[in-house]
Amino acid sequence: MDNSEYKEIFVSEAKEHLQNLNNALLELEKKPNAEEPITIIFRAAHTIKGNAATMGFDDIRDLTHKLEDVLDKIRKHELKMTSDIVDVLFECLDIIENMIDSLGGDSTDIDTTQVIQKLESIMGQASSQPVEKKQQENTKKQGITLTDKDISAIEKLNKKTKPYAISVKISDDCQFKAVRAHLVLDNIKTEKIISITPASDLLEKGDFGLDFTIILATSKKKNMIEQAITRVAEIDTVEINELPRTEDKLSKYKEHETPVSVTEVSVATVHTGGKSQSSTKVVESVQSVRVSMDKLDKLMNLVGELLISKMQLQDIKRRHGLTELNEIAQSIDRLSFEIQNEIMDARMVPVDHVFGRFPRLVRDLAHEQNKKIELAVEGKEIELDRTVLDRMGDPLVHLLRNSIDHGIETPDERTQNGKQDTGIIKLIAKREKNTVSIQVIDDGKGLDKDELKQAAIRKGLISEAQASKLTDTEAYNLIFLPGFSTNKAITEISGRGVGMDVVKSVIDSLGGQLKMESEPGSGTTITLSLPLTLAIQQVLLIKISNETYAVPVNIVSETIKIKSADIKKIKGREVIIYRSHELPIIRIEQTFNLNSGEETEKDNLLVMVVEKDEEFVGFVIDDVLGEQQIVIKTLGDMLKNVKGFAGGAILGSGKVALILDINTLVEIA
Repeated sequence: MDNSEYKEIFVSEAKEHLQNLNNALLELEKKPNAEEPITIIFRAAHTIKGNAATMGFDDIRDLTHKLEDVLDKIRKHELKMTSDIVDVLFECLDIIENMIDSLGGDSTDIDTTQVIQKLESIMGQASSQPVEKKQQENTKKQGITLTDKDISAIEKLNKKTKPYAISVKISDDCQFKAVRAHLVLDNIKTEKIISITPASDLLEKGDFGLDFTIILATSKKKNMIEQAITRVAEIDTVEINELPRTEDKLSKYKEHETPVSVTEVSVATVHTGGKSQSSTKVVESVQSVRVSMDKLDKLMNLVGELLISKMQLQDIKRRHGLTELNEIAQSIDRLSFEIQNEIMDARMVPVDHVFGRFPRLVRDLAHEQNKKIELAVEGKEIELDRTVLDRMGDPLVHLLRNSIDHGIETPDERTQNGKQDTGIIKLIAKREKNTVSIQVIDDGKGLDKDELKQAAIRKGLISEAQASKLTDTEAYNLIFLPGFSTNKAITEISGRGVGMDVVKSVIDSLGGQLKMESEPGSGTTITLSLPLTLAIQQVLLIKISNETYAVPVNIVSETIKIKSADIKKIKGREVIIYRSHELPIIRIEQTFNLNSGEETEKDNLLVMVVEKDEEFVGFVIDDVLGEQQIVIKTLGDMLKNVKGFAGGAILGSGKVALILDINTLVEIA
């Protein structure tokens, strides 16, 4: 059976389950007695095992089965969670992830011998631990959940009929689990089936793990029901438990705050006039499909072409005064806007897609450095374009590593400074108009301006004379210089001066902004401001030497008129006084060697003021043509190395406007 076409889906789903496993295991490490995380862990591991068995990935199935055995002992309270066990479980998850990643390569040969021996050793510990009667009872009722409707049906049974909860588990290597489930139900169809979990339609589709539960009422003996079920091939285990008949005794099996599948019928209790009554409501099925980013990119490109055509139509209508085009132009404008928004929404994913893997990262790095660190995540539901978010993964890793290595102190140091021994790192996402800001905040020792300056001087990045003239902001921004590091010794985490400059270059390439704030002894805050999407942007169209250029609106502060006489030269650099501060002036026509045809300096100049990394820079321009939404196009291989441009756009007139890369232009100037 060729399952290659399903491999991509398996890998994608398995990684989602692994992420859930990591997060739930982190939660269980903090709260060893919590029931919810162990339930999440067990379900995710069980699903990975079942899917791997279906796909024929035996190594993944076998290792996950061993993991599941340990988790089952923990769930049954036969094994006490310890830090050593957590470390082994995390090691197991890492190996499973490596095995899943290797499915796309040439080799899947990953040695699992050592980790399996560790898991078996843990199982040996479990066998020697006594199980209390109360814990056994709690375990027995796990996996059996009754709704109000089930309880009501059981109470109405006659005395000759007994209610049973039947747990059926299909073999790991079963290739047709939906068929086996159907045969089980067919063999007991003469009995009264009260409910099935998962629902019968999910069993028919094979949309379940490897086990299911039947609440059954019958006058037959228990062993007869068991024989009817075990006649079906590839049934691993059958467990039949007789249920009590009264509501007070059944209540311990009642489902509490457990998520219900969107395709199941849920039973809710409605309170009216001080009385409670049961009402049944059908939860609407949510339909979704997986779509590759390549297809979404193509759709976005087509939307871009539609946007260009719309602008061309509007331009024709305006130039020729064709009022009869008003209605159709408005209709196309509305439809293209709605299509654009729908495609944009399809590309948007919650930042938790990236944030979700950071708790594990912080936990491991904190252990390596013998530090106590808690990661607090806020705004993980905020959405960003998938392309932007994917490129933010590495920069955020660098920022977190920097906070752990340089920011958060050891427990002893924190205690001596009057702080709690556990450091706090906050990762916060916020939506702000057409941008998303991501903050990395730590309550560590903060940045020392003098130490930063001395480190830069030692590395030969600046001179002592330059260091003496730096503002606080400029001193903090030294950490983003290539090769900068305050560590005198190289460690596994940092010290090579690689990382923070990568953060800045990525943010610049995305057209974002970066802001650094720090208070010695209190901590550091780094704020990243990012565009929602890279495909379509709102820009300001400007004219320089009869050429039209585009600048992202979000970085333009204002345009001002100045007199040429107000421009002064300081150390060969043109500046003006702007709001009581020096504003550097850049002439783009000189940078690009453009000839405007005017040999004499104008008395009055128009200056576009843009914000770059908390500082302002002025660009001399000839005119402002207005704002416009554009579709960003790459410049192609022939022009990809040309500095100063971030791309191009086709205007409604059919002309091409180059998008200025402000960060690069400032560096060139």
